[in-house]
Amino acid sequence: MNGVVGLRPTYGRVSRHGGVMFAWHSDTIGPLTRTVADNALFLSAISGHDVRDPLTSVRAVPDYRAGLIGDLRGLRLAVVKEIAWADGVASEVRSAFERALIVLKELGAEIGEVSLPWAKHAIPLQMLTSDVDAASMSIDLLRTQWDRFDVGTRTRMATALLVPGPVYSRAMRARAVVREQILGALRQWDGLICPTHLKAPGLIEETREKVETREDVAQRLILRRIGTHSFAAANVPALALPMGHTADDLPLSLQIVGRPFAEGTVYKVAHAYEQATAWHKRHPDLERTLHARLRERVAEGA
Repeated sequence: MNGVVGLRPTYGRVSRHGGVMFAWHSDTIGPLTRTVADNALFLSAISGHDVRDPLTSVRAVPDYRAGLIGDLRGLRLAVVKEIAWADGVASEVRSAFERALIVLKELGAEIGEVSLPWAKHAIPLQMLTSDVDAASMSIDLLRTQWDRFDVGTRTRMATALLVPGPVYSRAMRARAVVREQILGALRQWDGLICPTHLKAPGLIEETREKVETREDVAQRLILRRIGTHSFAAANVPALALPMGHTADDLPLSLQIVGRPFAEGTVYKVAHAYEQATAWHKRHPDLERTLHARLRERVAEGA
């Protein structure tokens, strides 16, 4: 929703030393940049084994930027049916994604479709296990500095501390089922593609949503997270990049997912699409926006 390129690398590709993880089992550190080429350069610089983080991979770090070419011939990409064509996808998101598929085909990629029926289950599984992870690392702070947490955060973590061990264990095993389904799809395809977010972006005050019924879970909780939580649970690389704009000139995002440690393939697809479009060249006029806000403040004061 920010018109930038963001990569979630393979779990273990980048050291997490010095970072505060919310979900120990799936959180990663990755670059946010203007372009795919900058992102690839950034990842090459920060990747590699770190003795201070024993979970980092000892695999050699390739020169990701060297593999960026505009030709996608020979690559097979699959649209994730349960995400891209889910009920409730915003019309502007769907239209932009359909145009993106045309571009990828013109670049030589073979486009197919794959089903990930467990994708929606990744959301409650990821939220439950992540909240328990965060709470377990913050017990002392919750005891001594309860009032310093915002209400939403402390409520989620306090609730997570009540999750029984057997429930957490079953949720972690279910996450493995989700991961294997995604890895199975990636054994057949070079990459998976879908919109990063299924709702068009809007102002914060306009997009806050309450989940009060079972129907709300399907239409709000799941729809808002299905594009990202599944791949977080699978610990695979996923990259988001500009895919267009809404009628209100707010950015839309395309997501490309790869096999574990196949960031090079993800970058290759993303770079080819980026160079064939002009979305990455559109940036907000921050100075004009700032002046407009200042004029509003002055007017309010008057």
